[in-house]
Amino acid sequence: MHRPLQTFFRLALLVFLASGCATRYIQRSPDVPSSIGLERVPEAIEKAEAALLENKPQVALDWMRIASVLKGMPGDQRSKVQRLLEISADRFIKTVSDSNESAEILAEVLDLDLPRQIAVTGAIAGAQKYMDRKAYQEAVLLIQRIDRRFPSHHLRPEAGRMLLEAGLTMTSMKGGWLDAHRDHGIAALEYVSINYPTTIGGELALQELGRLYEEDQRWELAISRHEELTQNFPNSSLVEDSLARIPHLRLASIESPEYDRKAIINARVDLQRWLDDYAGHPATEQVKFDLRDALIRLSESDLVISDFHKTIKNNFGARFHAERALVEAKLAQDEKRIARAEQILKRLPAEQAAPFSSEAPAGEKAP
Repeated sequence: MHRPLQTFFRLALLVFLASGCATRYIQRSPDVPSSIGLERVPEAIEKAEAALLENKPQVALDWMRIASVLKGMPGDQRSKVQRLLEISADRFIKTVSDSNESAEILAEVLDLDLPRQIAVTGAIAGAQKYMDRKAYQEAVLLIQRIDRRFPSHHLRPEAGRMLLEAGLTMTSMKGGWLDAHRDHGIAALEYVSINYPTTIGGELALQELGRLYEEDQRWELAISRHEELTQNFPNSSLVEDSLARIPHLRLASIESPEYDRKAIINARVDLQRWLDDYAGHPATEQVKFDLRDALIRLSESDLVISDFHKTIKNNFGARFHAERALVEAKLAQDEKRIARAEQILKRLPAEQAAPFSSEAPAGEKAP
């Protein structure tokens, strides 16, 4: 199926499935009213305390929730309601953690208008339950809800860890005809790179995004993610790999050596600099291969331009580019282009060409 059409059907099905999943897992206890007046606050406190003694934390939580929204309570009474609210919420979260639907219940804690720390603690516990069930996308969506509600919450390190794990896992999963895992994984990793840029292991998200975009031939995105890795995580052991990959991707993105010579030259300079800085690195052979590729492309570009100048009888320009092509071909140890450049030079009348730059970094040697 054509990819855009496949994506449309995939999203349509996901919307359909989501529309049928609006079940509420936390229902108010039947003996607790939806609201009370100030005169019933002492009764609510008494009911909550009794429920806690009977190990019924949801009943206690429901009483304290309807009491906590009231205004005009005396300070000592407000403090007692708040304390009971926190105790009952904490016990409720611990009680539901072992149920079969604990992730869904804990996710709904976010919607109970509880104090921020309690709500976030419960919802993050729900996200971890989703992770334990390998429901990675559900965990990501829940964490995004937490972030929207409480952008600077106290459990961001735990959230960042889960997002990273979920994204990396989903991008490595193989799916059926829906095959949404990869797209969801990319979205999760992008979310990490934007919203959790300093999370521990964040460079892994950028490295994986670079790999995936390279796989999709989205060259500029791949280059951008590797550049972000080198800038945001300068002390990471992955920096050397990204610095090697950036010029490789630039070369991969170039279709016409005649019109992209500057980009090839920049890649050549970066590759030579990498070899000077990281000799002996496991990527050395690939970098040498890429450097030779860049030199061959530059030589070919000069040969084409030299032929053009011969056609218009500009011997000066033809010689200039043939000589430069010869230098580049020799650095690449490309016998075929060495022979072509020498043949062009032999056929040209002897005349002095202007000094030219080989565009090579100082002290460059053959790769």
